[in-house]
Amino acid sequence: MTPEVIAAEIERTDAKTVLSTPEGRRWVWALLESAGVWSSSFESDALGMAFTSGRREVGLEVMRRLQRLLPGEYNLIVVEAAKAMAEAQMREQLKP
Repeated sequence: MTPEVIAAEIERTDAKTVLSTPEGRRWVWALLESAGVWSSSFESDALGMAFTSGRREVGLEVMRRLQRLLPGEYNLIVVEAAKAMAEAQMREQLKP
């Protein structure tokens, strides 16, 4: 095997290890949210926008890698996050 093939397999194994538990998947979702991948990076201040855009780009790179390496696990992250958000909304609505 070439060094590139070995590196790619290590990356896939590492990602699979992180995503193998609900805790790891929640952590990755929180990372993507904090990176602002689903938000605009626009800010009126140029330096602030540069910072926000850089943070968002790192999150997008993580998301692209996960989608490329482990698309099924990435989809599971999305499904679990949607379920957790729905449950949180339900709990909020049930509060007196």
